[in-house]
Amino acid sequence: MDEPRLAADGDRARVAADDAFAEAVRLSAGGATFDEAALKRLDEAEPGFTAAGDRLGQALVMLNRGSMVIDAPTAQVQARGAADLFRALGDRDGEAAALDQLALNRLVEGDVESARALNEANAEYARAVDNRRLLAQSLNGLGLASNHVGQAERAVDFFTQALAAAMAAGSPVLQEATWNCLAIAYTRLGDGEKALESSQRALSLARAMGNSLAVAGALTWLGGLYFQLGEDGKASDALEEALSLTRLKAEGPAEADVLPILAKVLARRGEHARAIEYARRAVQLAREIRYRSGEAESLQILGRNLHEVGQTEEAEQDLREALRIRQSIGTPSGEVRTRAALATVERDRGELREALAQAEAAVTLLGELRSRITNPDLRASFVDVQEDTYGIYLDILMRLHEQDRSAGHDAAALQTSERARARVLLEALIEARADIRQGVPPALLERERALQADMNKASARLSKALAREGAAEAAASARQELERKSDEYRLVQTRIRQESPRYAALTQPEPATVEQIRRDVLDDDTVLLEFYLGDDRSFLWALTRSALVSEALPGRATIEAIARRVHGLMTARQRTRVPAELRTADRQLETASAALSRLLLGGIVARLETDWKGKRLLIVTSGALAYIPFGALPSPVEGSARPLLRDHEIVFAPSASVLLAQRGESRPPPPSGTRVAVLADPVFEASDPRVHVRMAAPTTPAAPSVGLTRAVESLGHGFTRLPFSRAEAGAIATLVPRSSLLEATDFAASRSLVDKGALGDRRIVHFATHGLLDSGHPDLSGLVLSLVDEKGVAQDGFLRMQDIYNLRLPADLVVLSACQTALGREIRGEGLVGLTRGFMYAGARGVVASLWQVDDESTAELMKRFYRAMLKEKRRPADALRAAQLELSLNPRWAAPFYWAGFVLQGEWR
Repeated sequence: MDEPRLAADGDRARVAADDAFAEAVRLSAGGATFDEAALKRLDEAEPGFTAAGDRLGQALVMLNRGSMVIDAPTAQVQARGAADLFRALGDRDGEAAALDQLALNRLVEGDVESARALNEANAEYARAVDNRRLLAQSLNGLGLASNHVGQAERAVDFFTQALAAAMAAGSPVLQEATWNCLAIAYTRLGDGEKALESSQRALSLARAMGNSLAVAGALTWLGGLYFQLGEDGKASDALEEALSLTRLKAEGPAEADVLPILAKVLARRGEHARAIEYARRAVQLAREIRYRSGEAESLQILGRNLHEVGQTEEAEQDLREALRIRQSIGTPSGEVRTRAALATVERDRGELREALAQAEAAVTLLGELRSRITNPDLRASFVDVQEDTYGIYLDILMRLHEQDRSAGHDAAALQTSERARARVLLEALIEARADIRQGVPPALLERERALQADMNKASARLSKALAREGAAEAAASARQELERKSDEYRLVQTRIRQESPRYAALTQPEPATVEQIRRDVLDDDTVLLEFYLGDDRSFLWALTRSALVSEALPGRATIEAIARRVHGLMTARQRTRVPAELRTADRQLETASAALSRLLLGGIVARLETDWKGKRLLIVTSGALAYIPFGALPSPVEGSARPLLRDHEIVFAPSASVLLAQRGESRPPPPSGTRVAVLADPVFEASDPRVHVRMAAPTTPAAPSVGLTRAVESLGHGFTRLPFSRAEAGAIATLVPRSSLLEATDFAASRSLVDKGALGDRRIVHFATHGLLDSGHPDLSGLVLSLVDEKGVAQDGFLRMQDIYNLRLPADLVVLSACQTALGREIRGEGLVGLTRGFMYAGARGVVASLWQVDDESTAELMKRFYRAMLKEKRRPADALRAAQLELSLNPRWAAPFYWAGFVLQGEWR
């Protein structure tokens, strides 16, 4: 008689358990986060499922408990138990879900390989049964594992695939999580723009779902990004909101993520006491839940702040404990930061040898992490965010040099400076020699070709819009499409490098040593001046074949403030034509230029006035110094107004190592004679009088407006004709035999001419046109050629950075007689990434380019003198440019540096 009653009791227990479980799931917003109320309801559900003999219910409780419990070891026990129960039940989907949770828990504890193996097995199963939700989760797990060990580029690849699977599954929860993961990976790579976009998308999805803890997570990473971008107010707002949400839900793990970033914001404000309080709380929370990577990060931040308030011994203890954890769980990118922090503490304690060991280990590990990244843009941005590691290493080496000037530490510092700069360009020059597409899957190459076609179509749409008045909206739309296709194109190129046997076999180039620079780059008439701008101290190394002189300079902020002021005063004529305002700017420029010259070169003034007088200066700049035409600066002699150009030929280079790599390239023998190509005076608008007119000879351009510059016009408002560029082309043509000249003006100055390879056999290539500078998307920068044909039909006239990279242009010299062609996106350690580097990659030994929006008429005059000196007087390009600039500066009409100093030569001078 008791059996029916027992069965009924089991049924009631099952019903109660079902109710408790459903409530737990509701409270935890899907079981994705820790929640005390949800955990309590799970505790109530489990006995009911046990009484009912419902092993499936028990498995579900254990699975959800594994995702909710506060400490990783208990979570692992629950997840493993759930997996075993699901396996016994033959429920493969349930088992996969439990293994996914188990992988996450193991990753938290630092067991990366085990987590990776579980996720790979799950991903294989998910693809076999077309379970896109599980596939997205597994790919996210693989991305997190890659990110954990410093493979952030590979992580981006996994997260991108996960996002596609999450969208196909129609899961906003997974999409939000994946966007957050992408934000983390892009942050590691230093790509702030993509990280910010990803984080904002995650936050938008989290708010739309009404999931407060997901909102907190998205706000945490958004706050971290704002901090990295220097926007502390926005960072503080986002983090404070995240903190209030985590505390409201008693979410310890999430709070352990928020507090360290808040501590960094407070530290930058100088509020070290509060920063220490927050960091200590974060350490405590991380230890409670065995969140090892969080503990290490919090200890590192705590150590840095304790050091700032003078508690050095405690700071060192915390940093060494952080380092021990980083090494035990295998987080190399974190190890780099912790070693750099330790090096700073040891340096400030005066323990320079220990500081050097830590800094050297950090730089070595940084190089290993960087070598794992194949995408050049991501490799550059990764070094950008890690630049301070090189900075502390350099500072320690120079302090050791100051203690013992005979030990060679200054030479080691110069080699480290070379190691830290222009590496992407250096590696690109090596890559350009190898056919890395050989052996790549055909489907990838076909996708690359398709994307190139798509980019050309978008570029043609942009050209068409720019050739019409009032087409700003159409131009903006075309540009956005071009950006999207360019982003996808870069991803495909990354895949090509990853799949290429030849790329895998390439050896990473080593930066030049001091002895190599002396032997293979310098000659007896050249002095290398290499600058490095650091936060606390900057440095100048002056190297000749027989001497090395090093000087400590003020920190980056001091130097860049003066440099930007000098650049602003030099370019005042871009902003005003009022005579009184220009006279004031010119007077201020004299004072500011003299101050900058003494600041940078005062330590070597005696040598510049004696044994180095008259020698060539090969200048490798840093930071805002890239915007300065050193030739226009006065001699550093007190009271001197004589520009450096009077006594020195001046050449710029991204690094001495790049020059060395260029000289090591095998090149075809030069053709007989000086073969020159000139592209000038393109047709930009259908309203141009040259359209529909068949001319026996070129028409004379209409009188130009006053002060016409080779500048970028607003989108949708067309490009103004540059009439003096035709005179420029004509002057060059008179100096070159017709048989050696390719002169393309009017409609012939077109992109199609370049695409046909017409420039490939020219020793000198000259572009006189408008330039486009896009510092946010350097690959969209370029030159503007004819935007319409003879009938006024729009055509693609943009020669973009990507097009330039695909050229084969082994010219001795490329002259970019357009605006701001020497500039680009500034990336710390890499320098200005712009058109100059694009042409160097294409094969050009030297590039003459401009630092500002140059005046059309004075530029034409300068170029006439430059080519006369180079082609008639047979001077080398750098010497010819110097002669032309000095000659123009003596003309009262063109005496202001704005008219003659804007062009600089980068690269080979021989």
